Amino acid sequence: MNTTVNDAATAYNAPILAKYPEGDFSVYMDPDYLSIMFSAFMGWDGYTGAYLGVNDIDGALEAVSGMYKTCDITKTGDYSFRTDYVMEMTTFDASFNMVTQDVSGYNTIEYDPANKAFSCKSYSDGALTNFTEIVPMGDDKYLFYDSYNRAIVTYKNGEIVDMVYSNNMKYSADYTTVSGNDQASATFYPNGTADASWVNDQSAAAYLISISGGKVSYTYQPVTFDMTTFQSITGDWTTVTLN
Repeated sequence: MNTTVNDAATAYNAPILAKYPEGDFSVYMDPDYLSIMFSAFMGWDGYTGAYLGVNDIDGALEAVSGMYKTCDITKTGDYSFRTDYVMEMTTFDASFNMVTQDVSGYNTIEYDPANKAFSCKSYSDGALTNFTEIVPMGDDKYLFYDSYNRAIVTYKNGEIVDMVYSNNMKYSADYTTVSGNDQASATFYPNGTADASWVNDQSAAAYLISISGGKVSYTYQPVTFDMTTFQSITGDWTTVTLN
């Protein structure tokens, strides 16, 4: 899905970029230019699920070994696992000095062989920090759900036939905090269903993307910056067909 959306966005922006000299960054201020770099559901957990679905713990461990300082995977059931990890986290202190520290956490991972559904929940300091669910819903439809993304995809004969998607990473007014889906509001693993209205809930969404009949549509609220008041202004929801 990422390639399909990004290729459409590149094609849409091509004639806009052509109006500006190469290297002219003012193109990014053009109101018609859309800054889209779509990379949903790219976490390691989905790749790990492919290994865990066939009980290949060594393969799963190798898949995540480059992300963590240390990582141990323990089998907790026929198709359930737990990963305990230590990773290096780089932040900045009050004086803007770079500080690197070890952060520990764990993930609980479940795979349902009957429905071929996958669930991963991540915890740090005992609190749920992230989650991913991938649930087949029948008729070649699949539900994807994590802390900041929702999607229902119809995938048939190696192609995306239909997709509705929403990104729910919304910043506060001062851009200091980020909100996502309520992690306790819904769970679909292992055999739940949802519909497009759940995905396209604009009260939760930062932007929406849909694919239908080979056409990719992008729905968003354009943001402009008022140079007089130095404030950003959010416009009404707008839909653009990218290809």
